[in-house]
Amino acid sequence: MAVFFENAHDYISGKISKKLVSVAMHNWNKKEKSKIPGDYRNQKINEMTSNSKTSKSRESLALKSSEIKKVIHSSQKSVEEKITQMSQIRLVAEVMSSGLYKSNYIDNVCKSMTEHFNALLSCYFEYFSGDKEGWSLTSWQFNKDEEKPSKDWIEADDEGILGWVRMFRRPSHRAKLSGDPIARFFGGETIAESSGVFFPILIDGTIKGILVIIDPQFNISKENINPHIVILNSLINTGFRNFFMYSELSDSEEEFRDLFETSSDMVVVAYPDGKIKDCNRAFLEKLNVAGNMRGWDISAFIAEKSKNDFYQCWSSLNNGFPVKNKIIFLSDESGGIVEADFSANPKLRPNGTVELLRLYFHDETKRREAERQRMKLEMELHHSHQRYLAQVGFYASGIVHNLRNPIQIISGYIDMLNAKGHDFPELEKMKSGTTSLSEIIDNILTKLKKESNIEETEININDLLRCELEFLNANHFFKHETEKHIDLSEDLPPVKGLYGDFSQAIMNIINNALDAISNSHKRELRIATWYEKDTNSVCISISDSGPGVPYDLQERIFQPFFSTKSTESSANGILSGTGLGLSNSVELIQHYGGKIELISKLGDGTTFIISVPVSGEQKKTPNIK
Repeated sequence: MAVFFENAHDYISGKISKKLVSVAMHNWNKKEKSKIPGDYRNQKINEMTSNSKTSKSRESLALKSSEIKKVIHSSQKSVEEKITQMSQIRLVAEVMSSGLYKSNYIDNVCKSMTEHFNALLSCYFEYFSGDKEGWSLTSWQFNKDEEKPSKDWIEADDEGILGWVRMFRRPSHRAKLSGDPIARFFGGETIAESSGVFFPILIDGTIKGILVIIDPQFNISKENINPHIVILNSLINTGFRNFFMYSELSDSEEEFRDLFETSSDMVVVAYPDGKIKDCNRAFLEKLNVAGNMRGWDISAFIAEKSKNDFYQCWSSLNNGFPVKNKIIFLSDESGGIVEADFSANPKLRPNGTVELLRLYFHDETKRREAERQRMKLEMELHHSHQRYLAQVGFYASGIVHNLRNPIQIISGYIDMLNAKGHDFPELEKMKSGTTSLSEIIDNILTKLKKESNIEETEININDLLRCELEFLNANHFFKHETEKHIDLSEDLPPVKGLYGDFSQAIMNIINNALDAISNSHKRELRIATWYEKDTNSVCISISDSGPGVPYDLQERIFQPFFSTKSTESSANGILSGTGLGLSNSVELIQHYGGKIELISKLGDGTTFIISVPVSGEQKKTPNIK
């Protein structure tokens, strides 16, 4: 292309000139012939053919020669101007496509425009809207060494030609800049008397800025200057759009790299065959490896006990499916184990095949170890508590058993008095009292025996409820002031666990219900059991006619130490308001795979529903909030 432009002038003045002369002669002859009548024309042709030297013939020949020269000169000038335009378009295209990835791209554009067009000045104004609207001078380049402009901002209400270009969004050529804010901005009479070209930079149809070239030497005729700058504007806009796109990509890449390297999670980018493409600092540090991991196989860092699980995940990823929250054990360089929560997703090509795999390992080692230690301590405390209860039960059962002997002696003497015919009404009351006392002693012994058992057994929830409610009859409020509705479904399947756990969990809720109705006008307690076939669970509902739980407090009702009551004696005479009863019940029931639900409406009472899987279906879970 460069060789073509260098030899263009010689080419035109040589072969092209001859062709232009021939065309011009033909056109002239045709034009002149149309003006002359037929006979006269034929005569003149004959005269010219016979080399007639008349005066009129000489004038015609002179005229012909002059017109031919004008045509040749005009054609040569037009072609030279086209070549100049093409040359300038090529130079601008090269400038706008060079160094797009460099941060000083706009500075280089201004410098190149000043040099190539021998301009007085090239500069770029960036447009800002919002509270402070106007134009900021971000880059400039003078033809000669000039001082930095005294200011770098043009207000929106004094933008002049910049405002016109912003409004109409098309390039503009001005023969003189006198009186425009641009001239005042840079100062000096030279700029005021100079021409200027303004190229609007549009991004997605919105004005981003304007490139200004002052006094450019285009060497283009007036009638061609506007079409020429339209072509240049298209090239300039393409260059700026590409630059801004590169800048955004570069910023995004930098932000991603920063997140990639500073993330506390281990991040690995791998190929479908398992070879590592890249990994972050956390991966190197947590696995005690150093150097470039590119090309290593990711399976080298997977602990033996997780190989099968990891290969299954890898197969899913290569089929285009993401993987979420799988526990994978990693092996570090020293043989240590890192327990990680593993998630990953594939990057797909347009044809749907897997290009890359992005792997994320969240280190769970410390948290899971702490969890295991807590569970171990909880289990030890639980067994210690059970042993304590067993010991207390042993002593209590001894005391209660010793009470049985004097009661039996009293009962025996009553029977003897009745046999001797002593018919006193008091004897019958005494007999009834001793019988009731014996039943209470039997219930206490049964309860103590079951609660002292530290081995899990099958429990009939209905029997447990009858026993616990029998003990509650000792409470005056429950026995005489509470309206009770008990509906126990027959033939309930058993649940498996410790009697004391279920007894404590259920009685905590019943005691809360009694507290809730202690100050209510309507004092109702409803207890029901049933078998839920869909979930294969035994369900217990405990409802009260109390004031209900406000909606905004329902999510917190099971939290430890949260209570809506003051710390005082409850309706049962037991200290309440500690906020531990319900949270303890939830932990006890969750341990056996069960759950507790709350249904409450302010002013309309509260219902708790306990659901426990039947024996053989329970899946124990750790007591974790």
